[in-house]
Order: sequence, then C-alpha cells, then structure tokens
Amino acid sequence: MNDPARVATLPEEPREEKTDRLRLESGRQVVVRPGQGGEVIEVREADGGLSVSIQLTPEGPVLLVQGARLSIQATQSLTLAAPTVDIQTAEALRIRSDGKMDIQAREPIRVHSDDDVVVTGKIIHLN
Repeated sequence: MNDPARVATLPEEPREEKTDRLRLESGRQVVVRPGQGGEVIEVREADGGLSVSIQLTPEGPVLLVQGARLSIQATQSLTLAAPTVDIQTAEALRIRSDGKMDIQAREPIRVHSDDDVVVTGKIIHLN
C-alpha cells in the first residue's frame, strides 16, 4: 500500500538569547541583553550586584540606579516632569533652598503629621 507521508512537526528549539559583556578594569561589567519587549543595558559590580539598568521598552527607556548614594548635579536647572512624582523615605526628607521657594497647586494641598506641625517665619501670612 502507498500510505501518504506524514509530516511530523518538531518543537522549535529554544533560541539562545544573545548577551554581550564588556569587562572593565575595575571588575565591573557592562551587559547588553534582550529583555521583555526590548533590550536591557546593565552595569554590574564585580560581585554581580546591579548598579545601573536601562530597559529600552516600546514605551520609552526605564532607568534604575541602585547604590548607597545618588547625587544629581546640574549647573543650570533640573526638571522632573511626569503625571505623578512619588518620593519615599524611611528616615527623613529635607527640602532646602538658599533662595526663594514656591509651592503651587491647582488642587488642595494637604499636610498630615502624626506629631506636631511647626511653621516658623518672620511673618506668617494666612489667606
């Protein structure tokens, strides 16, 4: 009998994701690898811990910086613009200016403290 040939479909072998590494003299590594929906560029410490990650996504880059201290310095100005800005701290938050400070909002501003609220100034204007 002449039986028709059967075609077997083999499962695709998993593709090996390409990761590029550049070793620095300090022992750190710059790693470029595929990520979910885009590429990821990382700077890793000599012990393998993550210092900097930039995820290149269809929505835009996502930056993550981890370390004991982070300092941002600009000689002219620094602007943060987003629909929401969230600053969280476990111990203390300080906002200081050697010059003028303005706080403006189009909606109510709420101040809450589980302890005293102290306002100090030469003259305090209400309304």
